[in-house]
Amino acid sequence: MKAWTPAPSRALENTRLSRLARRPGLLLAWAAAALLAGPASATRLDNLVRVKGEEGGKLHGMGLVVGLSGTGDGADMKSTHKALRKMVNHFLDETAVPAELEGSTAVAAVMVTATIPPKGVREGDQIDIEVSVYGNASSIRGGQLLLTPLIGPPGIDGAAGAPMAMASGVIRGAGDGTLTTGRIDNGAQLIVDRLSNVMNRAGQVQLVLHDHWASHSTAHNLADLINGTLAPDGPKIARAIDAKNLLVNVPLRQQADPTPFLGQMLSMHVHTSLISRGARVILNQREGSIVIVGDVQLRPTMVSYPGLTIATGAAAAPRPGSEGFVGLDPEGEGGADMEALLRAMNQLQIPAADRIAVVRRLAKANAIAADVVEVD
Repeated sequence: MKAWTPAPSRALENTRLSRLARRPGLLLAWAAAALLAGPASATRLDNLVRVKGEEGGKLHGMGLVVGLSGTGDGADMKSTHKALRKMVNHFLDETAVPAELEGSTAVAAVMVTATIPPKGVREGDQIDIEVSVYGNASSIRGGQLLLTPLIGPPGIDGAAGAPMAMASGVIRGAGDGTLTTGRIDNGAQLIVDRLSNVMNRAGQVQLVLHDHWASHSTAHNLADLINGTLAPDGPKIARAIDAKNLLVNVPLRQQADPTPFLGQMLSMHVHTSLISRGARVILNQREGSIVIVGDVQLRPTMVSYPGLTIATGAAAAPRPGSEGFVGLDPEGEGGADMEALLRAMNQLQIPAADRIAVVRRLAKANAIAADVVEVD
């Protein structure tokens, strides 16, 4: 398994170890990607799977941000000022004249969202929120979000439409320079419990393999490992139901409190020989990384990207004077692979986002002889 992250251009070294030793950032990415590399390595089961029922959830609401210095919605957003009038009438002055509030640029209508952690939350817990303009406001940075109820989608605990949390606070920047979105750390407080429910009525727990490890052979091997470790004398408690999912029967005596059983199972060490690692490319847009698993070959093709052309096979013949041209295996001898492509892009100092975009285009052109998986 190989991982590639942005690094300054250098002459290509004779060995990968030499390259890694000279690039600390690349070395760290390689070390993380090598979690499952090496004949004697192993990893915990909870690095390969998640437990169904621990998906978390999204909360959302609509609110008002006040205290803006002339960057609010303005007179064109009638709905914003209608909501403001209702609030003023309720809290302050029942005789407020609508015209006194219309045209104010100190207020903005916003959408508020929050994510419930996968392990659940209790009443009183605080979670971060994101705030986004949906009107004409040009900036909400530094504004005060008025108390806003947040509800969950259908199926989330609580009565339909009933608030699950209340949000408020001063908005800070989103971190990317955008003025119409922002965050409030610990900006929402839960007013109900939202607990994960991992065991069904039959006393079973479902394990879901992460996409980049999912395969029929891996699911079958993990089921055998669980049976051999936690039920060596039978009967079997785990079975693979497809390439991505396993069902595990929680022992009857532990169903009242399955946490110790789950902890024991998820902390099991899985030898890499049990994991089917067919050739694949794993993209992580957020981290700007590309991980190569196995020997990933490239089929003959030509793909263009602004300032860059990738060609393999006969189309890869050298083109003197052509800038941004990467030719691989021009003799058609089967030597064009993903590792060589990434080395070339690294030498050309192609930014991480552009590298990932190039890989996506190659995948769309069916030029990569492996699965291409995107993860967060």
